[in-house]
Amino acid sequence: MQLFREMGPRGRLALAAELNEALDDLARAGIRARYGDLPDAEARLRLFALRLSREQMIDAFGWDPGRS
Repeated sequence: MQLFREMGPRGRLALAAELNEALDDLARAGIRARYGDLPDAEARLRLFALRLSREQMIDAFGWDPGRS
């Protein structure tokens, strides 16, 4: 915890960004494992669908993750 406190706001923000990127990479790997080689656009939509509800996906992107 001391090291975390010593990082300062910019250091903590950079660390959070790195962790988010690592989590996205893991999520993308899981998507590829489940669905195979997808077009980049569909893989990106499936990544968003992990965070948004079905209704939000349909409203925001016009894409239903349950139908594809």
